[in-house]
Amino acid sequence: MDELEAGLSATLTALENSVVTEVFGETLPLVGNNFQVAWSNNVAGFRYLTKLRGAVVSGLATLTGAADYSLAEVAAPINARLVSSNFIASTVAVSTANNEAQLAFITSDTFTAGAVPLEQDFGIPNLDLHFTGTPSGQTTANWTNHFNVGVDAGGFYLETAGSRLNIHTTTTINSLNAAGRFARLPHTITDNNTSGATRTSIPARFNVLLVDSDNSGKIRLNELSNGGAMVEATVTGSTRLSVKLLSSVPASAMLPQVGTDLTLLWTFLSTPVDPTDNNATFGDKPNLSLDNNRINLDSFFNSFAGRALDKIDEVTAPLQPVIDALTFAIPLLSDLGSDDVTILD
Repeated sequence: MDELEAGLSATLTALENSVVTEVFGETLPLVGNNFQVAWSNNVAGFRYLTKLRGAVVSGLATLTGAADYSLAEVAAPINARLVSSNFIASTVAVSTANNEAQLAFITSDTFTAGAVPLEQDFGIPNLDLHFTGTPSGQTTANWTNHFNVGVDAGGFYLETAGSRLNIHTTTTINSLNAAGRFARLPHTITDNNTSGATRTSIPARFNVLLVDSDNSGKIRLNELSNGGAMVEATVTGSTRLSVKLLSSVPASAMLPQVGTDLTLLWTFLSTPVDPTDNNATFGDKPNLSLDNNRINLDSFFNSFAGRALDKIDEVTAPLQPVIDALTFAIPLLSDLGSDDVTILD
């Protein structure tokens, strides 16, 4: 029991660190690599393995003093701790096949991860759309794990065959009202909550596989310190970025206020996760559209056009008496016809 407890604690810690580096370090649309930041900030949905490790290890820690334990005696405290830690759909089965003590993890739970900082360039550097503040999005995270650990004559191990770890995250932004820049000009950025519009949503499903450096089918404790990656991952998702943009240039610029609805679609299917690349070939080509383009005529006449017309008025003011004389309707002639007759006519 002591060897199982210590090995499990060390292995789940190493597995979590590898997931944080290799998976949460990927730059995604909207959130960038801020899943790593969320993990560092102890956001619940990204601390799933921390919480799982604590529940299982604390259950094993209650098994002290006896020479032998039945399978039920081992399983009971572990599953009780899982329930008390709100792992509603998670169980651990205990077996002793082939004279080995084994724990089979089957976990599937959803946690509201909470606030995740949005990337200042929306995770899309060439879009030239930036926040000037640090708004956050809301993320939910569903974890589904299937893996076996155990102790045999060679000590503690984590099986790789049949083991998998799936992390499904969905990030949305609601009530967004932030300062930003688009095409180098200041804008106010709000989420598009117009009736019928599909609001911003970034679903991403990570499929994580365990990596066995010696291809034995079992990851041993001595392999955890070799510096290699413990996991490989792919991600599948469909990004929809939907925001309203309204320019906020100062009045002194004498430019009309313009607005547009920006929509960006970007899908990726089983795309390899590599936090060290620049995403040049990440998924399909993004599809960008600018719809409902508009200009605020009030701001146009109050700034540029209004000032221009004032200048024209100043220049033509000395000529106004001549203009009045030329355009004055001659009473008698006008009475004879249907239209006014002026000297200019």
